[in-house]
Amino acid sequence: MFFNNLKVAPGTNRDKKMKKAVLILSVILGFWFSTNAQLLSNGCYRTHCYGDYYSVYDVNGKEIIHCEKDIELLSNGQYRTRCYSDSYSIYDANGKEIIYCKKEIELLPNGQYRTHCYSDSYSIYDTNGKEIIYCEKEIEFLSNGQYRTHCYSDSYSIYDASGKRIIYCEKEVELLSNGQYRTHCYSDSYSLYDASGKQIINCENIGKINEKLNSHTTSQQTAQQQQIKQQRQQIARKGVQSQTYPSSYYKKESNMAIWLIGVFFAAVVVAIICYQLGSRHRASCGDGDYHYREEMHTTEHILCFFFGIFGIHRFYMGEIILGIITLLITVVGLILISTGYYGGGIVMLLVLWIWAIFDFFRRPYYDEISGYWRYW
Repeated sequence: MFFNNLKVAPGTNRDKKMKKAVLILSVILGFWFSTNAQLLSNGCYRTHCYGDYYSVYDVNGKEIIHCEKDIELLSNGQYRTRCYSDSYSIYDANGKEIIYCKKEIELLPNGQYRTHCYSDSYSIYDTNGKEIIYCEKEIEFLSNGQYRTHCYSDSYSIYDASGKRIIYCEKEVELLSNGQYRTHCYSDSYSLYDASGKQIINCENIGKINEKLNSHTTSQQTAQQQQIKQQRQQIARKGVQSQTYPSSYYKKESNMAIWLIGVFFAAVVVAIICYQLGSRHRASCGDGDYHYREEMHTTEHILCFFFGIFGIHRFYMGEIILGIITLLITVVGLILISTGYYGGGIVMLLVLWIWAIFDFFRRPYYDEISGYWRYW
């Protein structure tokens, strides 16, 4: 019955009005899509959801990525999205998430990814999101598509493009212009390895090795040594951060700093107000007013429940030193979390939270001698 009422005879006024309404709706939707959709270089579209969240549609209009933060199309046709702070996820061209929330994801020239583990250690993921090298020190991408990692002192290992280790912890591993590797044995003696890691010369004098390497001229040696030196200097300066970070990266970091400063000053203002209010109530308690003593119990419990990790209740009770220490520990914990050191920051805030719960269930008493409130 309902669908029969929707039938419209062609040529009638109702038919004309419905066609006009459909036309107006199509124009509105087309205008909205044209102003909110951005055509990407791979032919897909990126549309704005809200804030800094975006969606991606393929050429057929199918949504392949739904409302992720700071979606960025990489040069290999895949997508990088922000999780939090300096952590990112990678989606393939079909919208499948292949790498989830890794720190400082960097796209390498061979299409693989380097991610930060801790300190100067990094991992390598292939184009399908499979981890092929796990948390090795100072991973360096070489011009032949292989990787050199630091073992200890001046010793290095070599991994091929599939993540297989072909040279293990040899001294002063150097890539030559013909794709082979030279390692230092002792004094002026060196060994030579081919591109697959097979040793072809074992600890011979450098002069004999140079005779066997006709293409390895002195000028090429100098140029390559200079290149290796520059790469090591970049690693020392932690220059392994991604060169394709979104343009809003540093803006967001500055916004985080402004937010932390605002939280700190707001907590200081609230602490001063609570200290002044507590001073008045403590003066009344000194006169033996039982009503103010009960009021302070209630107020202290409320402040401890809502602002316990900031130490605001301690300012109210007159414990200024403990209040300042608690406030500073909270700010340091927030700074650690915002800069990516989640373990230390979470532990500090968890300790303060447990301390606040302990204070909440303790009953303070008024010390007539000192004029301050104490905890049992």
